[in-house]
This record gives sequence, structure tokens and C-alpha cells, in this order.
Amino acid sequence: MSDVFGAVMLLAFITLALCAVYLLFAIIGDMAKARGHSPWAWWTMSLLWSPIGSIFVLWLFFPIETGTDRN
Repeated sequence: MSDVFGAVMLLAFITLALCAVYLLFAIIGDMAKARGHSPWAWWTMSLLWSPIGSIFVLWLFFPIETGTDRN
């Protein structure tokens, strides 16, 4: 019975970790699209560098584009 509990907890932990990674990359993609950038470049940069760093750079250096910002 102890082995079953451990296996279920391991599967739950893996599922939660995958969901957290998915949500992190979804945030990066949404932030890039809102700023007029391709999300692929930012996803690649977040894989090579840091997802949190990518979020910080997008937030700090690139303003959100609205309909009135475009010429």
C-alpha cells in the first residue's frame, strides 16, 4: 500500500510540474504577443537562458502595444 501511495504522489508531482512549466511558457507567449513580438524567439530564449529572465526582460523593456500605438 505504501508503494501505491508513493507512485500516486510521484505522478501527481510530475503532473503539477508539467502544468507549471506549461503555464510559465504560456505567460511568456502571451506577453510576447501583447508586445508585438513572435513568441518563438522568446520561448527559445527562455529555454536557453531563463523563463523568469525572459518575463522580466519583456516586462521591463517592451511596452504593451495598444491599437493607438501603431502608425
